[in-house]
Amino acid sequence: MKILIVFNHPAPYKVALFNGLAKEHDVHVIFERYKARNRNKNFYNEGNYKFTLHKIKGIGIGNENHLSWGVVKH
Repeated sequence: MKILIVFNHPAPYKVALFNGLAKEHDVHVIFERYKARNRNKNFYNEGNYKFTLHKIKGIGIGNENHLSWGVVKH
């Protein structure tokens, strides 16, 4: 089964969930942004992805919002 997930940023608990799903399914994930501005950079465990990550470009608006049309093409 293919699963497409769109999530705001790669929080460690979400990455662990997506990695677990990837053991049994074909998981593709799109993150709106790669870091939250209010998080310490040590919060993220980059590169430990067992799922397919699709990078999209966009514009950050404020601390939490992001504008991108990249999700539509996936």
